[in-house]
Amino acid sequence: DFDSVILPTLEKELKSPVRDIFESIEETPCGAASIGQAHRAVLKGTKEPVVIKVQYPDAKWQVPADIECVGQFLKVCVWFGV
Repeated sequence: DFDSVILPTLEKELKSPVRDIFESIEETPCGAASIGQAHRAVLKGTKEPVVIKVQYPDAKWQVPADIECVGQFLKVCVWFGV
């Protein structure tokens, strides 16, 4: 959830309230994966459009599961001769 996960994660990493850095941040991600997501934003002052990549808290625990999933997918590919 944007308000309960993304904003607090950003503020913790940036050590500043997001409103002090960004004029706006789109709540809907422009990209997402198992360990994080990306949001379009506009920098305060310069008005430069940027993309913010935010890693989910405890994302490191997702990586082994992702590797296992890829391994299983490769086994299916081999099975079907792909």
